[in-house]
Amino acid sequence: MRSNHRSLSSLLSRGSLLVPVLLSVLLVSSCSDQEFGIFYFLENETKQEDNSLENTLTVAGMLLSGSRYYIAGGGGMYSRTLSSTEWDDVRMPSGADYVISLSGFSVDGKMYAGFLMDDASYRFYRADPDRNPSWERITTSVVDGPQIMAIEELNGRLFVATYDDEDYGLYSSGDGTGYTTEIAPQSNRIFDVAFDGGDYWVAAGEEVYTGGSGALATKPSGELPDKNGGYTGVYHSTDYGKWYIAMDNGVVADSSNGTSWSESDSQSVAGKDVPFRRITEIPNPENNILVATEGYGFYEMEDGQADSLERMSEFTAVELFKSWVLDIFIDAPTVFCLTAGSGLWRNTYESGTWGDWVWE
Repeated sequence: MRSNHRSLSSLLSRGSLLVPVLLSVLLVSSCSDQEFGIFYFLENETKQEDNSLENTLTVAGMLLSGSRYYIAGGGGMYSRTLSSTEWDDVRMPSGADYVISLSGFSVDGKMYAGFLMDDASYRFYRADPDRNPSWERITTSVVDGPQIMAIEELNGRLFVATYDDEDYGLYSSGDGTGYTTEIAPQSNRIFDVAFDGGDYWVAAGEEVYTGGSGALATKPSGELPDKNGGYTGVYHSTDYGKWYIAMDNGVVADSSNGTSWSESDSQSVAGKDVPFRRITEIPNPENNILVATEGYGFYEMEDGQADSLERMSEFTAVELFKSWVLDIFIDAPTVFCLTAGSGLWRNTYESGTWGDWVWE
């Protein structure tokens, strides 16, 4: 197995660097969901195939380009072909110490990544996807300098969430170099962004914002579900014609008009509310809505109804069942779960049935 790119202790020695990300990773390792006892899980656990990635990896981003997958994991970058199980190193920019985030942008076909450099600065780069890429630094100050928390493409725009001096911001670009301020630096963390074909929505803890590009920092005109600890995930399904919002205290809501909401039962494990996070969907013809959690694997809505929300089965992958899922990457019918400290997981979902979970 590969070793981590950079030890956690060496990074923490830099004071406040990477605090929002790394302290969260430390916390997840201290959480326990063994409500039935350790022998119950050992008896029912299915042995996992271990291919090549470190199983304690934190996977901070993934993309598919051509016939290869790329990931940011454990501070390094790796790639493999669709048919392989072995991951190869990807060269990072000169002076890059740790990759924090990774995504792709179909407009220019490049991959974008945020890095912590060896001089303790944060930098933003792009490159043509390759095992030995030629990196180009994006010098726009709003994205080159702050810590890049997340990168995502929506409707032909690249959205970049940042953290800088206790403030969170959201910026977008149509070409990858010039960036429009979507949400000016604020104290509310930017959790998730979604698009319904006309408007963008942003889940930002205490608030939900909506509007067109460049005018996103407005509140929805209709009533929202109660925040239940904070808004942490947002998604729009074209096939179901619904908005979905996830909350920090164990509730997910859906709405066909963005104003009238149906809510799931409050989800809790061992007396603790489930902290829901990002929402995604296995596309047509499956249309299974998946909701990532912070420490409890993921939940799913196979019929798209919030009141049918169910947790994944613990018997298929005990470690994943207890993991903090940072994101869910879908290359249908293949589904990848990117975790904080529990590696990268792969499965298939076809005809309403999951296959076997495999550790990459």
